Amino acid sequence: MRHYFFVTVIAMLFAVFGLFSCNAAAQASIKSSDQPLYENHAYGFKVKLPPDVTYTWTVPPNPDHGFGLALQGRGELWVDASYTDSLSAAEEAKNQSSGCHVEERRSTKLGNRPAIALRFSCPAGVDGDAYKELLVLTVSRQGDRSPAVYQVAMRATTSEVLSQNKGLFDKIVAGFRFVL
Repeated sequence: MRHYFFVTVIAMLFAVFGLFSCNAAAQASIKSSDQPLYENHAYGFKVKLPPDVTYTWTVPPNPDHGFGLALQGRGELWVDASYTDSLSAAEEAKNQSSGCHVEERRSTKLGNRPAIALRFSCPAGVDGDAYKELLVLTVSRQGDRSPAVYQVAMRATTSEVLSQNKGLFDKIVAGFRFVL
C-alpha cells in the first residue's frame, strides 16, 4: 500500500511539474506579477498568487491538475486537483500520510469547503529521502463526476525550509477558491 501511495504521489508531482511532458511548449513558467491569478477550469478552482512568485504548470490538454513552485532551500510547494478513490477528506488524509508520523491534524477550510490540515514527517525509504510536509486537502464531488481531491502541499527535507516558506504556503491556501 505504501509503495502504491508513493508511486501515486511521485506520478502526481511529475504531472504537476510537467516532467512527463515531452513537449516543452506544453509547460508554462510564469511570474505572478504577470499573471497573479491561476485558474483551473478542468477542476473548477482558482488561486490568487502573492507577488513575485514564479510557478510552473502544464497546459491543457496535458495533465492540467495545478501548479508547483520551487522553494528557498530544498523544497517544493504545489496546488493539485485530481480524481481519487477516497470518499472523504479524512480517508484521503489517512492515505496520504500512511507510514508517516502525523504531528498535527486539525479541521480547516480550503476555499469555502471543510478541509483537513496535516503536518507530518516521513522516514527515508526506497522511494526517496526523509521529508516533512504540510498539507491542506478536501475531497469533493461535482455532479456525476468521481470524487476529486483538492490540495495545497509543501514538502521539504528540513523543518527550517518549511518554516521559512510557511507565510507563502498560508497565502496560497488563503488565495484558493472554488468556482464550480
